[in-house]
Amino acid sequence: MTGAPPRVLALTHVFPRAVTDPSAPFLLTWARALADAGADVGVIAPHDAGLPGRHEVAGVPVRLARYAPPRWERIAYRGEMHQLVRRASGPPLVGALLGALARVVRQEVRRGRPDVLHVHWWV
Repeated sequence: MTGAPPRVLALTHVFPRAVTDPSAPFLLTWARALADAGADVGVIAPHDAGLPGRHEVAGVPVRLARYAPPRWERIAYRGEMHQLVRRASGPPLVGALLGALARVVRQEVRRGRPDVLHVHWWV
C-alpha cells in the first residue's frame, strides 16, 4: 500500500462483544484481516447492556449505538431478532435502533472520513 491506509467503517447489526463471543465471529475475522493488511478499521454495532459505548475487540475499535434503556436493548445478540420485531414493541425498537445507528454513522463519518462504509446484513 502507498500513502495513507484506507479507512474502513463497518456498520452491522451484530458484532462480537468480546473475542470469545459466538455472535458473528466471522465479522471479527474479517475486520482483523483488513487491519492486518494495513487498513484502518472501525465498527459500529448496536449497544448491549453492560457494555461501554466504545471499546475494542481484538484490537478493532467498536462503537456501540445505544437505542433504548438497557433492559430493552434486546434486538441484537440473542438470536431472537425475528421474533422480537413481531411483537407490539418491535417496530418502535427497530425504529429506535435504526435511528441510533444512523446518528452514530453520521458522527463517525464526520470524525473519521472513511474511504469505505461497509454495511453487513441489512436485508
